[in-house]
Amino acid sequence: MKTDLSQVQTGWVLLVHGSSFLSKAIQDFEKCSYSHAAMFVRLDEGITINDVYYPIGLYVAEMVAKGLVLTDFDTYVKGNDTLLICKPTYAVDGAAYLASIIPMIGKEKYGFVNLLLCQPIKFLTGYRIWFGDTDDDNPPRLICGEFVCEQVHKQNPAYFTEWMRLAPSDIFNSTLYIHISFV
Repeated sequence: MKTDLSQVQTGWVLLVHGSSFLSKAIQDFEKCSYSHAAMFVRLDEGITINDVYYPIGLYVAEMVAKGLVLTDFDTYVKGNDTLLICKPTYAVDGAAYLASIIPMIGKEKYGFVNLLLCQPIKFLTGYRIWFGDTDDDNPPRLICGEFVCEQVHKQNPAYFTEWMRLAPSDIFNSTLYIHISFV
């Protein structure tokens, strides 16, 4: 059965099971099949961001090595990674998510220290020790799971209250989503 992508909306979440060395390391640390998280963005009209035109379509906003980018979902469809679509069980205001995410594209930097130091220590100590930032008013450089959880928390303050220390495994294990395998 083919996944109906026309149903996927801004604010839904994508989890990715990658096969690179780093993806495997993240999966091992997190004890989870998914190593990358992104937030879906559906553009109903074309938009120019930082001199790049994005036509109507389905994209994912994701934190990668060069920072926050908007990636055409077809890139994932053509890849060899296993994908999981996470449909929120709560109401989603797509316009509010767009208003939050679009200005950040190309401006937010990736949290390498968080990925290479803070998150591994968190997982090795069973979530007991956290060296990363905890200040909501002065957000740190983020990694993928933190970006997604920050966006959810901005729109729904009761959810992901510790967004600045969360990873794809926390999203996967959350009861806030219905898992839809991408076929």
